[in-house]
Amino acid sequence: MESGAKGCEVIVSGKLRAQRAKSMKFKDGYMISSGQPVKEYIDTAVRHILMRQ
Repeated sequence: MESGAKGCEVIVSGKLRAQRAKSMKFKDGYMISSGQPVKEYIDTAVRHILMRQ
């Protein structure tokens, strides 16, 4: 957000705190989530990490 982004959304999914898998969303700022502007203005990145079992 300090770099000039209008909004950000981070989705963490998997076995986070318990045995059962969950998905957690963290949002900040203004995010467009539908329509043609999503394809034109939103950048997407995916990162995979291994967590402790």
